[in-house]
Amino acid sequence: MITGEVKNPTAVPNAMRQAAGQVNSALDRAVLSLAIKMTGLVKQKLSGDVLKVRTGRLRRSIHYELDKQSNRVTATVGTNVEYAKTHELGLTIPAHIIQPKRAKALRFEMGGRIVFAKRVNMPAKKMPQRSFLEASLRQMAPEIQATLLQEVGGQLRRVIMEGTQ
Repeated sequence: MITGEVKNPTAVPNAMRQAAGQVNSALDRAVLSLAIKMTGLVKQKLSGDVLKVRTGRLRRSIHYELDKQSNRVTATVGTNVEYAKTHELGLTIPAHIIQPKRAKALRFEMGGRIVFAKRVNMPAKKMPQRSFLEASLRQMAPEIQATLLQEVGGQLRRVIMEGTQ
């Protein structure tokens, strides 16, 4: 059997307030560190692991944002590039007709020849899912959980140990 005793009960609320501030600071540092690491992992996936680099625009757009509030901190890793969602989630483009809007005909190259057409029937096209954000989150999930638990547990242990001396 384990028995515990609080020798100075009036000091407990003060110690808990102090612990909360230290835990918040530790979490702020840990979340920032994890966001930076995840940003790097996402960029790595966009450097040939998941997608081949053409212009580098999508990779350069990957960024993180921290949202700190009094009792929580949130990191978001993402992009504002409009075609990122298509690569991340995949997309089925339904069959449709392409017609010129400001000209009499469409002009394009096909088989090394220039072709003119009044309209083109485009068949349905399925763009495969090429996850780089969700895949990175899944890959880092165990590390994220372990880091956050370690930071919170370490700070609470420190406050408890200081309070028992």
